[in-house]
Amino acid sequence: MGNTVSPGVFGPWGKLPFLRIGHPGQSKKGEGAMTKLLIIRGLPGSGKSTLAAEMAPNACFEADTYMVDASGKYEFDHSRLAEVHEKCFQAVREALVAGTPVVAVANTFTRTWEFAKYIDLAQELGVDHEIIVCTGSYGNIHGVSPEMVQRMRERWEA
Repeated sequence: MGNTVSPGVFGPWGKLPFLRIGHPGQSKKGEGAMTKLLIIRGLPGSGKSTLAAEMAPNACFEADTYMVDASGKYEFDHSRLAEVHEKCFQAVREALVAGTPVVAVANTFTRTWEFAKYIDLAQELGVDHEIIVCTGSYGNIHGVSPEMVQRMRERWEA
């Protein structure tokens, strides 16, 4: 698999750089597939959320959205990670089953096993998928410390 640098996506925030990893995965439906899953990964502040919202405005999902309380305040809770990731996965599944044309899931996915189940899901449902790595550096909105970002960078699997 080869990496290709995309020309990026343009919006009011400028150009958002990212890499498309390898070739898009082909579904069992092949060229006739009407639904596509975008698996967007990257370090905090790399532009994942922005890219997902731009590429799949009606169906972009992130585990972080399940850590927002009723007042709209983000509160990270490590003890809820498995729960929020499962909620995110189920929301992606529902959108794909409903036939949503483009569905995006944007999480850090620092290790390949973390997004493997999304590839399995796409193959199970017969939809195309693509893995995209965001490479920007915009600062992060969740207050992840530079030390934690560095630890995530060190455990990154290509």
